[in-house]
Amino acid sequence: MNKYFIFLIIFLSGNIVFAQNYSIGDTGPAGGIIFYDKGWYSNGWRYLEASRTDVSANAVWNTAWQSCSNFRSGNRNDWTLPRIQELDLMYRNLKQRGLGNFGNNLYWSSNQSKKSGNVFVLNFTTGNIYSVNPNSTFHTRAVRRF
Repeated sequence: MNKYFIFLIIFLSGNIVFAQNYSIGDTGPAGGIIFYDKGWYSNGWRYLEASRTDVSANAVWNTAWQSCSNFRSGNRNDWTLPRIQELDLMYRNLKQRGLGNFGNNLYWSSNQSKKSGNVFVLNFTTGNIYSVNPNSTFHTRAVRRF
């Protein structure tokens, strides 16, 4: 497949920045895999990049959160625990296309119910979302926005 790279000039605070366009499945600037392109830059980002591997397995929610915060790849330290919507995009745009080396696991999100205290996870076998106790243990992927 031919790839065409288009360079955009973006003016930020009077500075000119050259930004590369990415497609789903491309390697991102931090070495992860691109799984979403919203089509334009707003709120400081356009793309979502997932870590290439799980940053933790069999981790409780607080440990999963910390694992993502401490994750470093491509000299970037802006990795976070994904929102449930971002996990759904990873599942649809990567896992279902055979990209990203995801197992058939449940993955933690950063979304927690204020009422019950439970946290939402996404099943990477079925795409179903569940509300679970934060002391349960599941897998973790880090995400960054750029």
